[in-house]
Amino acid sequence: MNKPQWQAVVSSNIESIAYEYEEENLLIKFHSGRIYRYLEVDPEIFQQMQQAPSIGKYFAANIKPAYKYEVIE
Repeated sequence: MNKPQWQAVVSSNIESIAYEYEEENLLIKFHSGRIYRYLEVDPEIFQQMQQAPSIGKYFAANIKPAYKYEVIE
């Protein structure tokens, strides 16, 4: 498994995001320090999130209600 590359984002809630391409998982690190892994997220969704005008709004509307997750840290 390749180590995901974290990308810092401008958001009041989210510190950085990363993507595990082999497993198709989205990783989100919040300013609280907690890291969540959202499972089976298409790469296109990750790309859309990267390009969204508001990372937090995109996350709240498209990721949080739609994907299963696990807290990893």
